[in-house]
Amino acid sequence: MLVDEPDPTSARMADQEGNMQDDLMEASIIMRHESFLLDGTEPTNTLVDDSASIVADQAWEPRKPSSFTSHDVRTRHGFYSLFMGCNGEKLSLHIPETILFVNGRPSIWLLTSESESTSGHVLRKSSKSINCDAIIEHWTKKYHNRQSRNIEGISAISSNDSPTLITKNVFLNWLQSLKHGRSCCNRIIHQYIKPLNNVGFRSTLTKKGENLISHTSTFRFGHVYKPISKLMHVIYPTRKSAIRKQGNDEPQESLPPPSQAVQNECCRNLQSIMRFMARTWQLDLDELVCEFIQDARHRLFMIRVCHFEWRDGQFD
Repeated sequence: MLVDEPDPTSARMADQEGNMQDDLMEASIIMRHESFLLDGTEPTNTLVDDSASIVADQAWEPRKPSSFTSHDVRTRHGFYSLFMGCNGEKLSLHIPETILFVNGRPSIWLLTSESESTSGHVLRKSSKSINCDAIIEHWTKKYHNRQSRNIEGISAISSNDSPTLITKNVFLNWLQSLKHGRSCCNRIIHQYIKPLNNVGFRSTLTKKGENLISHTSTFRFGHVYKPISKLMHVIYPTRKSAIRKQGNDEPQESLPPPSQAVQNECCRNLQSIMRFMARTWQLDLDELVCEFIQDARHRLFMIRVCHFEWRDGQFD
């Protein structure tokens, strides 16, 4: 059961108003051009920043996000908890189903709505629906529906400091241990979505004065998101001709840059998060780094928040 389901008529009016606001924001972009780094290889996009003005315009109504979410918003757990919105504000973003575990207990369950009235918005499930039995039932059903495209048996992704892939059996055993109080860890668990062509996209949006500088690169998903060691063994084939060595680091695969369409969509998603944080929580981000994948239907999903920086003085 989802909470905060709006009336269809009011939802359409809110969406139209939101779309008009987004159109005005996009119209305020003075210039968009491609620039290049010193090596001449990596393109970036320069945009005009408008999130600071959103925070300034709403400064008359102070909010303390931690009092709404019960999480320290300076942590990754706290950052994700802000996605559930406040006072009717919804984040427009495609994410896998995501559950925040705190001290071994499921705390917040987020998902992107597919219903007609709230399509594309991040919603949270009612706290009454968040328990290990409900997660086990739901995750198992989802796994069986996608099993034909999931030969590795991956069921979930843990996106803490080191992102790891979790098989169905390992994940279910871990949930059973939570039910019996044998684990007290904090984790962010995402539903596994098989990435198209086994590639992901790492996108950065940084404020430079009044401008936003964006950069998106491609990475091999199987080289970054690895199975949990000693519990499962999956070999991801690579082409030796595409491997290059960089200093003392591990071999990295040379991949072509993402298409301009993918870069633009990643940038739009990061801008959407920044504007949402400013409009809903009055929090001004200086930098945001996220990872994305495309599914078999070429839909872009944000699968991990890698890094974020708040403007100084917001938590004094």
